[in-house]
Amino acid sequence: MFHATAKNLPVKKHILFITALFFSAISFSQEVSLTDSIIYFDKTPVALYHKTLSNSTPRYNIDIYNFSKDTLITATVIKFDAPVDNLKAFYYYELVFPSIADTFSIYVEDEAFPLVLGKMVRDYKLIVNNSIDKNSVGQLKQSYPGGPALTAKVKAVEDYLNETRNYYEQVERDRTKPVSISNGGNIIQDDKTIGRIRETELPGNSRGWDEMSLQAGFTKDVVPFVGERPRPKELEISFENGRIIDLDRFSSKYFDGMRKQDRGYKLYQASRKKITPGSYEDHRLKRICFLIEEYAL
Repeated sequence: MFHATAKNLPVKKHILFITALFFSAISFSQEVSLTDSIIYFDKTPVALYHKTLSNSTPRYNIDIYNFSKDTLITATVIKFDAPVDNLKAFYYYELVFPSIADTFSIYVEDEAFPLVLGKMVRDYKLIVNNSIDKNSVGQLKQSYPGGPALTAKVKAVEDYLNETRNYYEQVERDRTKPVSISNGGNIIQDDKTIGRIRETELPGNSRGWDEMSLQAGFTKDVVPFVGERPRPKELEISFENGRIIDLDRFSSKYFDGMRKQDRGYKLYQASRKKITPGSYEDHRLKRICFLIEEYAL
């Protein structure tokens, strides 16, 4: 399954305190307002804060301090990359409470996040006596709607992949780990068998098989090779549970030349090791890496 905190953190570009920035809102009996560096409840200063511009402008990473300059809360913008072309990336926040070694990831659509965070501190009474209150953080994690909202966003991605790629039947593992193929045809990643490959020799020989394969209808699922070989081979690739992958569905997106921008390139580069470029084994590995990064395997 997806783990939101496993996504890469965006590069931070630090900026100076932004001046003349003021937000205010009235809720319950206290007004939350922010100057360029101080959070106020009504007119009482509660904490210091500092913003750093993330690469997802106009979103900000925010650090909240007490008046002794101890860090109470850090809120970091994290990009959830779209795993396939038909989905869109989105951004969420990871809240860290260093003094109690706790974290909480949330999704909020409001771009005025400094004010959102200020309201969160107020409504859940997160800061008590110049410190983070552990019980209040527990209440925040149980009831703040941004937590379930993030869960729903991630589940929508998983549901789409399940509908289009049988994602829930795939072996859970780290998809960035190198891939290998055993002599028995097992596809290994992250020390787990994630699928199997079966090879069937096709009619023809190494000089005339392209034309013969075209006539026989073997055009989309065939892995090419260089050099003289007795017969070409057709691949059948399946999940670990035996479900056969419909390679025709993904053939239009697969480029055997595999440029840097193509899906599967990074994984292929991490996995190829001593495989001879242009060999049958090389082409086979490219196809496997493409399927993995396409979330089809």
